[in-house]
Amino acid sequence: MPGVRPLTLVVLGLRTYPVNSRRLKHPENSAEDRFFAAASSRAVYLRDLASPADGTAIPMSDAMLATGLDSRHLPLRGTYNVRDLGGYLVAGGRVTCWRTLLRADALHRLDGAAHAVLGAIGVRTVVDLRSSEEVQRAPDQLSGLSLRFLHRPLYAPRTPMATVPRRTLAETYLSLIDERPQALVGVVRELAAPDALPAIVHCTAGKDRTGMVVALVLSAIGVDHDVIVEDFEATRRFLDGAFREELARASAERGISADRIEDMLSMDPALIVGFLRRVYETFGDAATFLSHYGMTDEELERLRAGLLTERRDEGDDLRPS
Repeated sequence: MPGVRPLTLVVLGLRTYPVNSRRLKHPENSAEDRFFAAASSRAVYLRDLASPADGTAIPMSDAMLATGLDSRHLPLRGTYNVRDLGGYLVAGGRVTCWRTLLRADALHRLDGAAHAVLGAIGVRTVVDLRSSEEVQRAPDQLSGLSLRFLHRPLYAPRTPMATVPRRTLAETYLSLIDERPQALVGVVRELAAPDALPAIVHCTAGKDRTGMVVALVLSAIGVDHDVIVEDFEATRRFLDGAFREELARASAERGISADRIEDMLSMDPALIVGFLRRVYETFGDAATFLSHYGMTDEELERLRAGLLTERRDEGDDLRPS
């Protein structure tokens, strides 16, 4: 590229890769690597988030496309669980687009370096699934970004706990299908709106509320059931350790019991399996569920068109990491 010196990436000292490679191979422990590669159809930027003051965004339009990213985790400062939903195969040889739909935990601690990455990706919409109380306590830090912020609480407004029976997390998943289907479908319809993508869907952990919305989206556009479950289970890798300790401490301060905290932190794949089973058994498939609660055929086709692209090579279909 004229005016840009050849560069080399060093990934934790394991191996070096020229940045103009067609495919960027990534070691299995990439979630902890000190680099970030943000790819889109418009441009690609390489940035070391560990020292943002020293990193400069380098546009490399065709130097490295989405087919080369083996890591789904976007290590944005202030987050634990931001992941890309690109690279999943669907019937007919198509694949989900990279850097088009991201799932995430809370975004209340984003800094300037994280903003630069989201700007490079071209994020247009952020959908926050948290309650009003959660948003007030830890509002998303998105100032300076040109995007739409949509607050779409997925759970019903809080009811005094003494007046309702306690639900397990599995029961909570099923209750959204039975009692709050319009809320679920409404979020998916927001993602299908013209110019909504690229988008981020998030809650506090990026696990339950986000997981249910993502499962519906992926199922509706044709991603295999087992892959959807794997995507859900990949959360386990990023929410152990520091996140678990932080959430447990904050929950305890609010008087939540230790056993309830453990239930909240469950990452059992049976949760999303049970959720999807209820959808399939009741409606046949996710697309029919969405349609039953108001999503139009036009919206569903726009969602598919926005999230799917033709598969270029075998590197396009990558499992969650």
